Amino acid sequence: MASGPSRRGFIAAATGMAAATILPINAQAGSRVPGSDASAWRLFGRDGFRVPNGVEQHAAWQDVMRRARLAGSPAWRSLVSNVRRRGGSDVFHLVSAANAVLNRLPYRADEARYRAGDRWLDPDTFVTFGGDCEDFAIAKYFMLRNLRVPADSLRVVTGFDSEGVRGHALAVARVDDRLLVLDNRYRWPRLEAEFPNFRPRLSFNESGLWLYR
Repeated sequence: MASGPSRRGFIAAATGMAAATILPINAQAGSRVPGSDASAWRLFGRDGFRVPNGVEQHAAWQDVMRRARLAGSPAWRSLVSNVRRRGGSDVFHLVSAANAVLNRLPYRADEARYRAGDRWLDPDTFVTFGGDCEDFAIAKYFMLRNLRVPADSLRVVTGFDSEGVRGHALAVARVDDRLLVLDNRYRWPRLEAEFPNFRPRLSFNESGLWLYR
């Protein structure tokens, strides 16, 4: 059985990124996604606007996707196997295990390690050196994709925390019609209501990118 809270218990109880990296696309290209569109997620109280060809315009995401497809170091494979053992075939438990296992890796700010602005790491590099918030979010996304969670059920979300002062990134998973937030600051997934000061700017997966205003 997977470690961590049960799905029922969790739901019952719950009822550092630069602006250039957050928005490297044409913000004027967005179009409102109809409410009937299953891909339109309302995140943290805000509606999204699909950006046509948004994934293709996001150079950092394109680069990390390319490198992530090649990820397969022994350290990464070991973590994938660990999460699979903990989560089994249950998506909620897989999401919980991915968050708990990857949050054990060290937080390392890009400025301290690379003496530069944001650098997005592929899973192999992240498990070797650690990383900052977007690296945790990216690793969780690809961890769950490795475990056959559909891309349509996952997003990487970038935005601002603490009244718009500090950049932050999260992963979000849709499980049983609930959006679970995977944050490197908390061991277990949480619901959106627990992040009243987070303002999303972009969300994306392999097939789409959405802008939030």
